[in-house]
Amino acid sequence: MPKCLQAMNRLLIALLLMFLPVAGFAQEQEVENLDVYVWQLNAQCPYQVENMWAITSIMSIGDTVSVSIQAPALLKGFLSQLTEDTDNVKRMWTDQLMHYGDSWKHLVGLIVGEHRWLQIILTPEESTRSAAVVVGPEALGTVFVGQ
Repeated sequence: MPKCLQAMNRLLIALLLMFLPVAGFAQEQEVENLDVYVWQLNAQCPYQVENMWAITSIMSIGDTVSVSIQAPALLKGFLSQLTEDTDNVKRMWTDQLMHYGDSWKHLVGLIVGEHRWLQIILTPEESTRSAAVVVGPEALGTVFVGQ
């Protein structure tokens, strides 16, 4: 192996060894920056929630955090009822998101803390049609406080 390639390999290994403890430490810390946290959660997608439900992506654009959820195909006919602009529907979806685990509870807490909006986009499996429900920071705050 040429000497310059050996030197480059040693440098790469040294950098990797220096970075590993920092990467491990960062993962143990609870992230308090919403955009960074959204990026971390999106990297885990698709996040299987139940047999036929999955969070397919999560994005932060402007003052809104969008969570895309794939639903069972049989809900195709009920999409408009599941995304009505009513308090009960908004509460149902935010309550559901809070039951997905601590990381999703932390997400809602960060959204509330930064006074952002939550958009939940629902797409039935094998469908090109989606519908969304948007929840404001005040409504999210009442759900978050109740947990």
